[in-house]
Amino acid sequence: RRSTSTKSAVDEETKEKDEVNYDQIMEMAIMCSVGYKSPSLIKSSYGENAFIVQERTTGSSKSPLQVFYVVQHGSKAQSVVLCAPFTPRPESEPPISIDVIEKELAIQEELDHLAMFVTKFLRKDYTTWVIGHASGGLIAMIYALRLATSEFPNVRLVTFGQPKILTTDIVPKYKQMNYTRVIDLRDPVPYQYKGFHHAGMEVAFRNTNEVVVSTGESSYRRASTKRKMSAAALPKPEVKEEDKLIQYHQMDHYLRLLKHKNRMSVARGSFSA
Repeated sequence: RRSTSTKSAVDEETKEKDEVNYDQIMEMAIMCSVGYKSPSLIKSSYGENAFIVQERTTGSSKSPLQVFYVVQHGSKAQSVVLCAPFTPRPESEPPISIDVIEKELAIQEELDHLAMFVTKFLRKDYTTWVIGHASGGLIAMIYALRLATSEFPNVRLVTFGQPKILTTDIVPKYKQMNYTRVIDLRDPVPYQYKGFHHAGMEVAFRNTNEVVVSTGESSYRRASTKRKMSAAALPKPEVKEEDKLIQYHQMDHYLRLLKHKNRMSVARGSFSA
């Protein structure tokens, strides 16, 4: 049997690992929101330490990928921000393979572009945040793993409104990363690709005041009831189809959700979208 002191230490360690740092996520959301603005606003927000990469079109999706990175020498941290809205596929289309996703988003081309215009300027001795929204979140996922396996020892990944694209064979690699996926259950984009997985922490908003946090290893609820709770099992409010993308997928919407974090009812559960 473990001693009481040992058990307490393990519980504290688990609690610390599972805890959501909403202030930190809010900071990442602000960066993503600014990423959709003009280069002059990016510069005025982050000063001479902000470097803007030329806007590109992400493969056949025709969504402009906007990239900038910020190096903060004082805190020995750097952030790479990738923003690209997502064009939903018709629900009538058959399930899609990872090969098709990579082709549609020209992922390899984007990774080569990032290697040329971003990676070679990053410091390996700094903490590296990789932040992405929508299609930019998908590319951020793969880019972050590439950095983590290329002698960048401290990579942290945060995405917003990002569909899942992990296959079972690659999930273990992401479980070793500091990875947080933020979604809104009313946003149609996180549900786009069926049959894929997520690894890491998931912060799933049902509305402004309710959020389910899942870690994959911890499955418990901090609320009025002790039973397990799945974000996917929550009843979803009715939303007109034409309003979903406008209302719930925009980066500014995720920013508004996080601004209400102090009024949230927080639960723990299993993975959802």
